[in-house]
Amino acid sequence: MPQNIYVTGMGIVSGIGLNVDETLSSLKNQQSGVGKIKYLQTVHDIPCSEVPLTDSEMKEMLHLDESQVYTRAALMAMLAIRETIEQSGLQLDGSCKVAFINGITVGGMEKSE
Repeated sequence: MPQNIYVTGMGIVSGIGLNVDETLSSLKNQQSGVGKIKYLQTVHDIPCSEVPLTDSEMKEMLHLDESQVYTRAALMAMLAIRETIEQSGLQLDGSCKVAFINGITVGGMEKSE
């Protein structure tokens, strides 16, 4: 039995934009987010594309308790999920089926490094 799939919202948090519009604009303008590492605590000195926010700034944006531990990947995912839900206009009250597809970075490697 065929099923319909509807994309109702998107959310992006990346090194070139903190939402879909910023990221699309950066792509259209061929802007690179690659640079020196500023936010990750690492022994590596290689260029990378970082989300230009500290973990504390992301926690504040998400109204999370500063004392709780979250990986950067989880914080970025929560910001993207929030944008997706807002963009979709869905009321998540259990009246409809909702699926979530997530693509993420290295998934918390900064905590294990």
